[in-house]
Amino acid sequence: MSKIVTTSPTRFPKSAASVDPSIIGAHAQLLERIAVDRPYEIRYVADADDLEERGQQMDRLLIAVATYVDAMLADTSASTWALHPDRRHVMALLDNVRDDVVATFERAAESLHDVAA
Repeated sequence: MSKIVTTSPTRFPKSAASVDPSIIGAHAQLLERIAVDRPYEIRYVADADDLEERGQQMDRLLIAVATYVDAMLADTSASTWALHPDRRHVMALLDNVRDDVVATFERAAESLHDVAA
């Protein structure tokens, strides 16, 4: 006689009413940021203004991503004993990534300003 193997029970999504509004709000904010703050197409060669705008756009987008990650960690860790993130550490890492990405665009724009001068 073979042993019946079962998988873990199917997990159904929580209803919107049972989910912490902060996670729903952070998700909506992230989607809105992506939808509203679309990059424009750089034609031919980027100038300093193009690079500065892209850096600013990445800054806004990465702030929304960090807000979503923080809300997700808070919501999930409140729902289980198995997740104990150091949210300050995670947020500091995301802030460092954001700073590095934005600084990359700023340095490139500055290089173009220097060449033009």
